[in-house]
Amino acid sequence: YISLLMNTVNIIGDFIGVQLLDAGVAGVAVPTLISRGLAAVVITSLAFRERNSIVLRWKNIVCWDAPLLGRILRIAVPNGIENGLFALGRVLVTSIVSQFGTVQIAANGVANSIDQIAIVVVNAVNLAIITVVGQCIGAGEPDQAQFYTRKLMKISYLSTGILGGAVC
Repeated sequence: YISLLMNTVNIIGDFIGVQLLDAGVAGVAVPTLISRGLAAVVITSLAFRERNSIVLRWKNIVCWDAPLLGRILRIAVPNGIENGLFALGRVLVTSIVSQFGTVQIAANGVANSIDQIAIVVVNAVNLAIITVVGQCIGAGEPDQAQFYTRKLMKISYLSTGILGGAVC
C-alpha cells in the first residue's frame, strides 16, 4: 500500500511538473523526492507502533554506546578514506581520458572491458569469503575462518596471476 501511495504521488507529481508546469528534469526530480520522502515518513511512523513484531523505540535510536561506536569507526573511517581516494583516482583518470580523441576513448573502453576478465574470479571469491567466514564465525570456529580465508586468498592471487598474464 505504501509503494502504491508513493508511486501514485510520483506519477501525479510528474504529470504536474512536466505537463502543467513545464519544469523539465526538475518537474520529475522534485515529485520523486517528495514521494519517496512521504513513503519514508509513513513507513517510519508505522515502525514505531508497539503491536508490530519489530518495533522502533526512541531510546534505542538515540542511545550512545561508545565502545560499539569505536569499533564501528575503526572499520568505517579507513574504509571511507580508501573509497574516497579510489573515487579521486577514477576522476583523475577519467579527466585524462576525456582529453583523448574518439579512437583513444574507444580503445580505453575496450581495454577496461578486457581488464575485467582478470578479476572475475577474485570478485566471486570475495563473495565466497563473506559467506564462508560468516558461517565459520557463526559456528564458533574462528580457526576455520582463518584457514579458509587464507585458502581462498591463495586462489584469488593465483587466478589473478594466471588471468592477468593471459590478458596481457
